[in-house]
Amino acid sequence: MLEAIKELHGYLSHLGITLLTVNETPDQAVTLLSKDAIEIIVDMNYLKVHRLWYKNAAETVRCSLTQIETNAVVPVEIASSKEESDVDEFREKIRKVENRFLQWPVQSTSIQSPIFKSAENLSDSWFANKMPEVKFVDIRRKVEEILLELDIDRSVKKVQAFSGGYLKARDKLEAFIAHGLQHYDSVHRDNPSRAHTSSRLKFSVKAIHQGHEKDQRQYNYTIEQMERAETGDPLWNAAQREMVVTGRMNSLLRVYWGKRVMEWTPSANEAFETLVKLNDKYQLDGYDPCSYCGIALCFGKFAQKSYAERPIFGYIQALDAREIVGIYGKAVIDRYVQTYCPPKSLKIQRCSEK
Repeated sequence: MLEAIKELHGYLSHLGITLLTVNETPDQAVTLLSKDAIEIIVDMNYLKVHRLWYKNAAETVRCSLTQIETNAVVPVEIASSKEESDVDEFREKIRKVENRFLQWPVQSTSIQSPIFKSAENLSDSWFANKMPEVKFVDIRRKVEEILLELDIDRSVKKVQAFSGGYLKARDKLEAFIAHGLQHYDSVHRDNPSRAHTSSRLKFSVKAIHQGHEKDQRQYNYTIEQMERAETGDPLWNAAQREMVVTGRMNSLLRVYWGKRVMEWTPSANEAFETLVKLNDKYQLDGYDPCSYCGIALCFGKFAQKSYAERPIFGYIQALDAREIVGIYGKAVIDRYVQTYCPPKSLKIQRCSEK
C-alpha cells in the first residue's frame, strides 16, 4: 500500500494536488483533517471495522460525508438488496445491470494544473505547520524508513514477488490478457505450480453440523505449529509456506488449507479464528471481504447441496489430498511441495495421536 501511495503522490503532484498521508486511525484522520472541509468523500467499505470508522467520523465532523463505490464494477446495493446464496442467480442479477457500468470512460474530464492558484502553496509542510496535532508522514521517503515509525508486526517480511502501485498492477493485467486469459476457464488457472492468474474460490458446501463440534480429532496442532508449517501433512505445509513467502495461495489448496485446520482444532469456532489470524497476517488480500468469504466457504457458507454425514465435517464436503492429486496429477503436486517445503528443510512436529 505504501508503494502505491508513493506512486499516487507523484502523479497528483503533477496536477497540483496535495496528497496528505497521516499515521492516524481513519476516523481520527478524517476528523482532524476536515475542520475546514465542505465535504468528505470516502470509499465504500463493508467490513464491520470500516463501518465503525465511518460512523465515528460522521458523528464528529461538521460537513457531509459521502461514500462512493470504488471496489466493484456493479455497486453492491444495485446488484442485490439481500444476502445471496445461489451463485447462478446472483450472476444473472449482475448480467441484467452490468452494461450500465461497463461504459468507459463514463466522462472525460480535463484537469488544469494547479486547480487553484493558491494550491501552489498548499504543500505537505504547509499542512504540517497548520495542524501540528496531526501525525503527518512524508511519503516521499523510502518505504523502509516509513515502516520504522509504524506500530506493525515486524515478523512478517515483504513479499518479493509483488510491488504496489497502479503501474505494476497494469503490467500484470496486460500480461494476463496477453498470455493467460485464453486459458482462464481451464483447470490450469489454479495449477499450484504455475504463476497465479486467479484467486477465485468456488466451493459449494453445506453448513457445518453443530452435533459434530465435539468429535475427536486425530491430531491437534497449535496455531504456532501451523504458522511454522510444522504439521504432518506436507501438502498443507507447502500451502502454508506459499502464503508466508508469496502472500498468495492457490485457490483450491486454500480450501484444502482451511478444511485441514478444521480437522486439527478442537472446534469449528477455533478453526475459523485460526484461519482468520493466519490469513490476515500473511495473505495480500487479508482484511478483505472476499478473503473472509473464502474462509467462510470452507465452513459451509453459500451451500448448494448436502453431503454424506461424516465425523467433524457433518454434512459439509471434505477435501482429501488424494482429490488434489487427482485433479492436478502427482508430478505437479510433488513439484509444488518441493518448491515450498523441500524435504531437507521440512521439520515436521506431530502432536501425539489421540
